[in-house]
Amino acid sequence: MKCIIYNQADGTAQVCLPGYNNSPHRSAMTEDETVAEVLAEELASGNIPPGADYAIVDDSERPKGRRRWGWVVQNGQIVVDMARARPDCMGEIRRMRNKDLKKLDVPYMRAFEVGDTGEQRRIAGLKQALRDLPVTFLPALRACTTAAELEAIWPDGLTRE
Repeated sequence: MKCIIYNQADGTAQVCLPGYNNSPHRSAMTEDETVAEVLAEELASGNIPPGADYAIVDDSERPKGRRRWGWVVQNGQIVVDMARARPDCMGEIRRMRNKDLKKLDVPYMRAFEVGDTGEQRRIAGLKQALRDLPVTFLPALRACTTAAELEAIWPDGLTRE
């Protein structure tokens, strides 16, 4: 299946998956005709910013991995801009860290209510380690030179979606 990938105004990539059977007339169209029609609609509506670079690619041509960290379209090709990908990855780490911090609030309060200072210290240590993640994980993140390396690393113990 083909898709359209284009740069948004902020430079990040957006993926547009054409609805091949969204209307009766499209179900009779070839894949190339459908993609051309959707591209024309996206350009006309302004969804694809004027002058933005875009690519029409098959799924097999898209960068591998479940994340779109650092994707940009340059000269009709999808490339991973590591200068963008690293902050995108750190943003995901921070988002998941914040969720994990919230999950520890109730167990901490329960330990507090019953006076279990050992459990309070344990949970406080876990929370501090989570707060320190952006600093402690930064060297590993900076060492990544490819999107595959970014996909492969993740802080130990941090929830991953």
